[in-house]
Amino acid sequence: MHESVIEEIERRVKRLEAEVEILEKSLENLESTPQKLAPKPRNNALYYIIFIGLWMIVGIGVLMYLLNSGKLPGTVNVPLLPYLLIAIVILLGGLFYVLWERREVEKLDPKKELEERIRSANLVVKLFYEPLKKALLEEDKAALKRLGDRLLDDPLLPSAIVSVNEGDPKKMAYALYLYASYTPKMRDEVEDLLNTLRNKPIKLLLEELLSGGS
Repeated sequence: MHESVIEEIERRVKRLEAEVEILEKSLENLESTPQKLAPKPRNNALYYIIFIGLWMIVGIGVLMYLLNSGKLPGTVNVPLLPYLLIAIVILLGGLFYVLWERREVEKLDPKKELEERIRSANLVVKLFYEPLKKALLEEDKAALKRLGDRLLDDPLLPSAIVSVNEGDPKKMAYALYLYASYTPKMRDEVEDLLNTLRNKPIKLLLEELLSGGS
């Protein structure tokens, strides 16, 4: 049973394993090659802006305290709240930019990108394709439902599937639920899902279901 689906699963697994092998070699080459790129110069101006914003907040806070405590002679008619808000905006804007800049630098790190791709491919093989093949060989529909749950609830698997371009985890989970609980009344749902489903093994499984092959 499910010969064509099993064959496609094995084909996808071999493709991912080959990709992992290539990526691991690329990672080894990258680690063995001296990095000749000069480090990105530090954006000191941005830190000055953050310092100015912080200094303004502290200064305005001290001034407001002195005014409210009556320790400042005379009166100050200039409203301080707008300046306080401006200082907060400057400070938060600078902090957000620093965080964004660091995240962008991490995205450009080729080593981290390769490691993430390797991790994702291995996760898809171990947590999705191997359990899927086992459940189909054993005709275990309960296991297919649990696999559908994993596609939705696992903290790592869904993003790994998207990363290696194996489909939409939510639609894949829906397909497994439909297969495991299929009745003729659900045929229209299955046909509609087939039009948008990208994962080849699960798509073959649903096509097999509609053709009466299971």
